[in-house]
Amino acid sequence: KLVQQVSQIFLPAFFATKDITVKDFASDLVTKTDKAIEEAIFEEIKRKYPNDNRIGEESAAEEAVFNNQRTWVVDPIDGTTNFVHSNPDCCICVGFLVNKISQFGVVYCPILKDLYSARHGHGAHRNGHVVRVSNTKKFNESIISTYFNPSESMGLSEATQTLIAMCTPPNEEASFEKVQVCTGDEQVADGAGRNTLQCCRGFRMGGSSATMMCLVAAGYLDAFYHEGLHIWDMAAAVCIAREAGGIVTSTRAGEEFDLTRRCVVVACCAEIAEQIQNRSVKPPEGLFMQEPAPTLE
Repeated sequence: KLVQQVSQIFLPAFFATKDITVKDFASDLVTKTDKAIEEAIFEEIKRKYPNDNRIGEESAAEEAVFNNQRTWVVDPIDGTTNFVHSNPDCCICVGFLVNKISQFGVVYCPILKDLYSARHGHGAHRNGHVVRVSNTKKFNESIISTYFNPSESMGLSEATQTLIAMCTPPNEEASFEKVQVCTGDEQVADGAGRNTLQCCRGFRMGGSSATMMCLVAAGYLDAFYHEGLHIWDMAAAVCIAREAGGIVTSTRAGEEFDLTRRCVVVACCAEIAEQIQNRSVKPPEGLFMQEPAPTLE
Protein backbone atom coordinates (compact mmCIF):
# COMPACT_ATOMS: atom_id res chain seq x y z
CA LYS A 1 0.00 0.00 0.00
CA LEU A 2 2.84 2.38 0.82
CA VAL A 3 4.45 2.21 -2.63
CA GLN A 4 1.07 2.75 -4.25
CA GLN A 5 0.49 5.75 -2.01
CA VAL A 6 3.78 7.40 -2.95
CA SER A 7 3.05 6.72 -6.62
CA GLN A 8 0.77 9.74 -6.29
CA ILE A 9 3.97 11.75 -6.05
CA PHE A 10 5.50 9.85 -8.98
CA LEU A 11 2.64 10.04 -11.50
CA PRO A 12 2.12 13.80 -11.93
CA ALA A 13 5.88 14.35 -11.93
CA PHE A 14 6.38 11.77 -14.67
CA PHE A 15 4.34 13.83 -17.12
CA ALA A 16 5.69 17.20 -16.00
CA THR A 17 8.94 19.04 -16.69
CA LYS A 18 11.59 17.55 -14.41
CA ASP A 19 13.89 19.44 -12.09
CA ILE A 20 17.15 17.54 -12.66
CA THR A 21 20.48 17.52 -10.86
CA VAL A 22 23.49 15.76 -12.40
CA LYS A 23 25.55 13.98 -9.74
CA ASP A 24 28.89 12.45 -10.74
CA PHE A 25 28.40 12.00 -14.49
CA ALA A 26 25.90 12.76 -17.25
CA SER A 27 23.72 9.68 -16.71
CA ASP A 28 23.81 9.83 -12.90
CA LEU A 29 20.72 11.91 -12.31
CA VAL A 30 18.49 12.82 -9.41
CA THR A 31 15.22 14.73 -9.40
CA LYS A 32 13.11 16.39 -6.73
CA THR A 33 10.71 13.48 -7.18
CA ASP A 34 13.37 10.93 -6.14
CA LYS A 35 13.97 12.87 -2.94
CA ALA A 36 10.27 13.44 -2.22
CA ILE A 37 9.37 9.77 -2.63
CA GLU A 38 12.25 8.58 -0.44
CA GLU A 39 11.37 11.10 2.27
CA ALA A 40 7.69 10.06 2.19
CA ILE A 41 8.53 6.35 2.49
CA PHE A 42 11.04 6.83 5.29
CA GLU A 43 8.73 9.17 7.18
CA GLU A 44 6.06 6.46 7.31
CA ILE A 45 8.59 3.74 8.21
CA LYS A 46 10.09 5.91 10.94
CA ARG A 47 6.60 6.56 12.35
CA LYS A 48 5.76 2.85 12.56
CA TYR A 49 9.21 1.36 13.18
CA PRO A 50 11.36 4.08 14.73
CA ASN A 51 14.20 1.75 15.73
CA ASP A 52 14.69 0.09 12.33
CA ASN A 53 17.68 0.91 10.13
CA ARG A 54 17.03 2.72 6.87
CA ILE A 55 19.17 2.81 3.70
CA GLY A 56 18.07 4.91 0.74
CA GLU A 57 19.69 5.92 -2.52
CA GLU A 58 19.25 9.65 -2.04
CA SER A 59 20.36 9.63 1.60
CA ALA A 60 23.29 7.25 1.10
CA ALA A 61 25.79 10.05 1.62
CA GLU A 62 24.51 10.25 5.19
CA GLU A 63 25.56 7.64 7.72
CA ALA A 64 23.92 4.34 6.74
CA VAL A 65 24.63 1.08 8.51
CA PHE A 66 23.98 -2.40 7.09
CA ASN A 67 24.04 -5.01 9.84
CA ASN A 68 21.91 -7.87 11.14
CA GLN A 69 19.23 -5.53 12.49
CA ARG A 70 15.89 -4.90 10.80
CA THR A 71 16.73 -2.80 7.75
CA TRP A 72 14.59 -1.06 5.14
CA VAL A 73 16.24 -0.42 1.78
CA VAL A 74 14.62 2.03 -0.63
CA ASP A 75 15.24 3.09 -4.19
CA PRO A 76 12.64 5.84 -4.76
CA ILE A 77 13.01 5.68 -8.55
CA ASP A 78 15.04 2.88 -10.06
CA GLY A 79 15.67 4.03 -13.60
CA THR A 80 15.86 7.77 -12.98
CA THR A 81 17.26 8.43 -16.47
CA ASN A 82 14.22 6.67 -17.94
CA PHE A 83 11.98 8.74 -15.66
CA VAL A 84 13.65 11.96 -16.84
CA HIS A 85 13.05 10.95 -20.46
CA SER A 86 9.44 9.87 -19.75
CA ASN A 87 10.28 6.23 -20.45
CA PRO A 88 7.81 4.09 -18.45
CA ASP A 89 10.48 1.52 -17.50
CA CYS A 90 11.11 2.90 -14.01
CA CYS A 91 9.91 1.80 -10.62
CA ILE A 92 9.74 2.30 -6.85
CA CYS A 93 11.57 -0.34 -4.79
CA VAL A 94 11.26 -1.23 -1.11
CA GLY A 95 13.11 -4.13 0.47
CA PHE A 96 13.16 -5.33 4.07
CA LEU A 97 16.00 -7.41 5.53
CA VAL A 98 16.78 -9.12 8.83
CA ASN A 99 20.21 -10.66 9.42
CA LYS A 100 21.10 -9.30 5.95
CA ILE A 101 18.52 -11.66 4.41
CA SER A 102 15.65 -10.25 2.34
CA GLN A 103 12.35 -10.90 4.08
CA PHE A 104 10.17 -9.21 1.50
CA GLY A 105 10.49 -7.01 -1.54
CA VAL A 106 8.13 -4.75 -3.48
CA VAL A 107 8.82 -3.30 -6.93
CA TYR A 108 6.12 -1.07 -8.39
CA CYS A 109 6.07 0.40 -11.91
CA PRO A 110 3.42 3.14 -11.64
CA ILE A 111 3.07 3.87 -15.35
CA LEU A 112 2.79 0.21 -16.34
CA LYS A 113 0.77 -0.57 -13.20
CA ASP A 114 2.91 -3.62 -12.52
CA LEU A 115 3.28 -4.50 -8.84
CA TYR A 116 5.82 -7.23 -8.11
CA SER A 117 6.03 -8.52 -4.56
CA ALA A 118 7.51 -11.39 -2.61
CA ARG A 119 7.83 -12.59 0.95
CA HIS A 120 10.51 -14.98 2.09
CA GLY A 121 9.14 -18.51 1.88
CA HIS A 122 5.82 -17.44 0.35
CA GLY A 123 6.54 -17.10 -3.36
CA ALA A 124 6.50 -14.15 -5.74
CA HIS A 125 3.60 -12.34 -7.36
CA ARG A 126 2.84 -9.86 -10.13
CA ASN A 127 -0.40 -7.98 -9.55
CA GLY A 128 -1.55 -10.74 -7.21
CA HIS A 129 -0.75 -13.63 -9.57
CA VAL A 130 2.01 -16.14 -8.86
CA VAL A 131 5.08 -15.81 -11.08
CA ARG A 132 7.85 -18.29 -11.82
CA VAL A 133 11.08 -18.12 -13.78
CA SER A 134 11.20 -19.63 -17.26
CA ASN A 135 12.03 -23.26 -18.01
CA THR A 136 14.91 -22.34 -20.34
CA LYS A 137 17.97 -24.53 -19.72
CA LYS A 138 20.26 -23.86 -22.67
CA PHE A 139 22.33 -20.70 -22.93
CA ASN A 140 21.87 -20.52 -26.70
CA GLU A 141 18.09 -20.47 -26.19
CA SER A 142 18.18 -17.72 -23.59
CA ILE A 143 17.33 -14.04 -23.62
CA ILE A 144 19.85 -12.15 -21.48
CA SER A 145 19.50 -8.62 -20.16
CA THR A 146 21.84 -5.96 -18.81
CA TYR A 147 22.55 -2.28 -19.29
CA PHE A 148 25.38 0.19 -18.94
CA ASN A 149 25.78 3.91 -19.39
CA PRO A 150 28.43 5.21 -21.81
CA SER A 151 29.23 8.19 -19.58
CA GLU A 152 29.53 6.13 -16.43
CA SER A 153 33.01 5.52 -15.03
CA MET A 154 32.20 1.97 -13.93
CA GLY A 155 34.15 -0.24 -16.30
CA LEU A 156 32.64 0.49 -19.70
CA SER A 157 35.44 -1.41 -21.39
CA GLU A 158 34.82 -4.49 -19.25
CA ALA A 159 31.04 -4.23 -19.73
CA THR A 160 31.49 -4.09 -23.49
CA GLN A 161 33.86 -7.06 -23.47
CA THR A 162 31.38 -9.08 -21.43
CA LEU A 163 28.57 -8.16 -23.82
CA ILE A 164 30.66 -9.32 -26.78
CA ALA A 165 31.56 -12.54 -24.95
CA MET A 166 27.85 -13.35 -24.57
CA CYS A 167 27.62 -13.34 -28.36
CA THR A 168 30.80 -15.32 -29.05
CA PRO A 169 31.01 -19.11 -29.47
CA PRO A 170 32.97 -20.98 -26.77
CA ASN A 171 36.69 -21.52 -27.24
CA GLU A 172 36.97 -18.42 -29.42
CA GLU A 173 38.50 -15.10 -28.49
CA ALA A 174 35.84 -12.42 -28.05
CA SER A 175 36.23 -9.45 -30.36
CA PHE A 176 34.06 -7.00 -32.26
CA GLU A 177 34.82 -8.97 -35.45
CA LYS A 178 33.41 -12.13 -33.86
CA VAL A 179 30.10 -10.85 -32.50
CA GLN A 180 27.65 -13.54 -33.54
CA VAL A 181 23.93 -14.05 -33.90
CA CYS A 182 22.73 -17.32 -32.39
CA THR A 183 20.81 -19.54 -34.79
CA GLY A 184 20.46 -22.65 -32.65
CA ASP A 185 22.49 -25.73 -31.81
CA GLU A 186 23.84 -26.29 -35.29
CA GLN A 187 26.96 -24.59 -36.54
CA VAL A 188 26.39 -22.36 -39.55
CA ALA A 189 28.16 -19.45 -41.15
CA ASP A 190 26.89 -15.96 -41.84
CA GLY A 191 27.55 -13.97 -45.00
CA ALA A 192 31.07 -13.13 -43.85
CA GLY A 193 31.86 -16.80 -43.21
CA ARG A 194 31.83 -16.46 -39.41
CA ASN A 195 30.72 -19.47 -37.36
CA THR A 196 27.74 -19.04 -35.07
CA LEU A 197 27.26 -21.43 -32.17
CA GLN A 198 26.48 -21.45 -28.46
CA CYS A 199 25.89 -17.74 -27.93
CA CYS A 200 22.75 -16.42 -26.29
CA ARG A 201 19.63 -16.06 -28.40
CA GLY A 202 19.24 -12.36 -27.79
CA PHE A 203 19.93 -9.34 -25.63
CA ARG A 204 17.58 -6.84 -24.06
CA MET A 205 18.67 -3.58 -22.46
CA GLY A 206 16.45 -1.50 -20.22
CA GLY A 207 17.31 1.21 -17.77
CA SER A 208 15.99 -0.26 -14.53
CA SER A 209 17.85 -3.17 -12.98
CA ALA A 210 14.97 -3.92 -10.62
CA THR A 211 12.49 -4.15 -13.48
CA MET A 212 14.74 -6.50 -15.43
CA MET A 213 15.24 -8.77 -12.41
CA CYS A 214 11.45 -8.87 -12.00
CA LEU A 215 11.08 -9.79 -15.68
CA VAL A 216 13.41 -12.72 -15.03
CA ALA A 217 11.25 -13.67 -12.04
CA ALA A 218 8.13 -13.58 -14.21
CA GLY A 219 9.73 -15.70 -16.96
CA TYR A 220 9.85 -12.94 -19.60
CA LEU A 221 13.65 -12.90 -19.56
CA ASP A 222 16.01 -15.76 -18.75
CA ALA A 223 18.78 -13.84 -16.99
CA PHE A 224 20.04 -10.43 -15.94
CA TYR A 225 23.58 -9.51 -14.97
CA HIS A 226 25.34 -6.33 -13.92
CA GLU A 227 28.59 -5.08 -12.42
CA GLY A 228 28.13 -1.86 -10.48
CA LEU A 229 24.76 -1.95 -8.72
CA HIS A 230 24.07 -0.73 -5.20
CA ILE A 231 22.17 -2.41 -2.40
CA TRP A 232 19.08 -0.26 -3.09
CA ASP A 233 19.05 -1.42 -6.73
CA MET A 234 18.91 -5.07 -5.69
CA ALA A 235 17.40 -5.61 -2.24
CA ALA A 236 13.74 -5.78 -3.27
CA ALA A 237 14.12 -7.44 -6.68
CA VAL A 238 16.53 -10.13 -5.45
CA CYS A 239 13.89 -11.33 -2.99
CA ILE A 240 11.30 -11.46 -5.78
CA ALA A 241 13.63 -13.38 -8.10
CA ARG A 242 14.54 -15.96 -5.46
CA GLU A 243 10.93 -16.52 -4.45
CA ALA A 244 10.08 -17.07 -8.12
CA GLY A 245 12.61 -19.91 -8.24
CA GLY A 246 15.48 -17.92 -9.68
CA ILE A 247 19.21 -18.28 -9.06
CA VAL A 248 20.91 -15.23 -7.56
CA THR A 249 24.69 -15.24 -7.56
CA SER A 250 27.75 -13.12 -8.24
CA THR A 251 29.09 -12.44 -11.72
CA ARG A 252 32.34 -13.95 -10.46
CA ALA A 253 32.57 -17.73 -10.36
CA GLY A 254 33.20 -19.12 -6.89
CA GLU A 255 32.13 -15.93 -5.13
CA GLU A 256 28.97 -15.82 -3.04
CA PHE A 257 26.42 -13.13 -3.78
CA ASP A 258 26.58 -10.15 -1.44
CA LEU A 259 24.26 -7.14 -1.63
CA THR A 260 27.18 -4.84 -0.91
CA ARG A 261 29.58 -6.24 -3.55
CA ARG A 262 27.78 -4.58 -6.47
CA CYS A 263 27.83 -7.52 -8.90
CA VAL A 264 24.88 -9.82 -9.56
CA VAL A 265 23.53 -12.51 -11.85
CA VAL A 266 19.84 -13.35 -11.66
CA ALA A 267 18.98 -16.35 -13.82
CA CYS A 268 16.26 -18.91 -14.34
CA CYS A 269 18.69 -21.78 -13.74
CA ALA A 270 22.21 -22.51 -12.52
CA GLU A 271 23.41 -23.56 -15.97
CA ILE A 272 22.71 -20.17 -17.53
CA ALA A 273 24.11 -18.34 -14.51
CA GLU A 274 27.34 -20.31 -14.89
CA GLN A 275 27.58 -19.45 -18.58
CA ILE A 276 27.30 -15.75 -17.73
CA GLN A 277 29.96 -16.07 -15.03
CA ASN A 278 32.30 -17.76 -17.50
CA ARG A 279 31.92 -14.85 -19.91
CA SER A 280 32.03 -12.03 -17.38
CA VAL A 281 35.02 -9.68 -17.58
CA LYS A 282 35.92 -8.42 -14.12
CA PRO A 283 36.37 -4.64 -13.73
CA PRO A 284 39.58 -3.37 -12.09
CA GLU A 285 39.76 -3.74 -8.31
CA GLY A 286 38.54 -0.68 -6.43
CA LEU A 287 36.65 0.75 -9.41
CA PHE A 288 33.36 0.83 -7.54
CA MET A 289 34.72 2.22 -4.31
CA GLN A 290 34.36 5.83 -5.44
CA GLU A 291 30.73 6.15 -4.40
CA PRO A 292 29.26 6.12 -0.87
CA ALA A 293 28.24 2.74 0.47
CA PRO A 294 26.58 1.60 3.72
CA THR A 295 28.91 0.92 6.63
CA LEU A 296 29.11 -2.82 7.27
CA GLU A 297 28.84 -4.25 10.75
